[in-house]
Amino acid sequence: MVTVRSASDDGYAEVKEHVTLRKSEEQEERGNDKTILQVTSGIYNVNERNLYDHSIKKVGY
Repeated sequence: MVTVRSASDDGYAEVKEHVTLRKSEEQEERGNDKTILQVTSGIYNVNERNLYDHSIKKVGY
């Protein structure tokens, strides 16, 4: 899910993205499920095309 707000007069917009990935791996006789959650939020300058961001990634089993 991506959330973008409209840019201000000086070209800056707030951006936020949530990504959840699930991956199944079979190891020997039992399956191993992994869940990866990545959250990125920041400010994007549409004039300079730069993203000033902060990312968090969590991996769960």
